[in-house]
Amino acid sequence: MKALIVAASIILLSACGGGGGDGSSVTQAQKLSITQANARQVLEAAYFANDIEGEVFGTIINIAEMLDGNQTFPCDLGGTESFTMSLQTPEVITAGDSATLSFVDCVNDEGNTSNGTVDLTVESISEESVSVNAIVDLDFADDDGVQSLNSIFSMDVSYQDSLFVIYRGSKTLTSGNRTISVTNIVASVEASELGVAMDFSGVVSDSLLGQGTFDFSLSSELDSDVSEGVIRGDNSTIELTSDGVTVMAALDVNNDNVVDETLFILESELYDQ
Repeated sequence: MKALIVAASIILLSACGGGGGDGSSVTQAQKLSITQANARQVLEAAYFANDIEGEVFGTIINIAEMLDGNQTFPCDLGGTESFTMSLQTPEVITAGDSATLSFVDCVNDEGNTSNGTVDLTVESISEESVSVNAIVDLDFADDDGVQSLNSIFSMDVSYQDSLFVIYRGSKTLTSGNRTISVTNIVASVEASELGVAMDFSGVVSDSLLGQGTFDFSLSSELDSDVSEGVIRGDNSTIELTSDGVTVMAALDVNNDNVVDETLFILESELYDQ
């Protein structure tokens, strides 16, 4: 966590000028009926939707590394990771600057292979904040096959006593015959020495669940491992609570305020699907 705060400080200390922002459009779609048969898959899709910390903190570190110039590194077991940047003013990040992180047959120490790019553009920057747009197009291959991640998002980052981030965007994960899509993502993240707190909301669809979407929101406190959220489908709801280890999900299949089933699932299983 300290490294992220240092990275944010580096970015803002290099700032010069700026102004602007971005958002995402709201779409309407048929709602999914959540049942006892599909509740587990709904939870898996919801936790993929909420899993944005890697994008948030990776983007902050990548912006700070723009000051280090073009670089290429060998990956653990083969392939390369390259970082190219375009600064209008040497050693100063300004609005309009851009960077690309590229992976070419990059094999990590677990034998997983990455290919693709992450493109960043600085929309505005000042001594107090920075706003960026990002496009992610990555493929990951492991023993289970290939997963493709595509996302488009904007981030507003500020740092005072804590690191504050506003994230807006959409993303899609494709793995075999399953595609999970998340739109209208709006999230706020606070990070400090006490931990990470986040408020998240988005609209989720999953090809394995057929037609229909559900709304998902989740929030956590800065100094607590507990998070609470709700999933809303077509006249059906899952209310969930997690202690950071186990997720308790209370399913109401017809919104009659009666819990029809309670699921207990390890949080790690939902993130590692």
